[in-house]
Amino acid sequence: YSVALAYENNGDDSLAQASFEKLLNFAGFEPQGYLGLGRIYEKQGNSDNALEMYQKYIGLPDGGDNVPRIG
Repeated sequence: YSVALAYENNGDDSLAQASFEKLLNFAGFEPQGYLGLGRIYEKQGNSDNALEMYQKYIGLPDGGDNVPRIG
């Protein structure tokens, strides 16, 4: 996760995306992977895939308890 986040923070979205995808493939149950991919997809203008990642995150057993709330 730290590597993917570092790539994202440095503006290298393609490497960040690949790292978040690997995180999900290897860990399988990594909430931050879904959130990270959602952010990357949003930056790419791919709202359908972003929404899918956020829905998967919210559907996790935690129920998305760590989703930041606005307002």
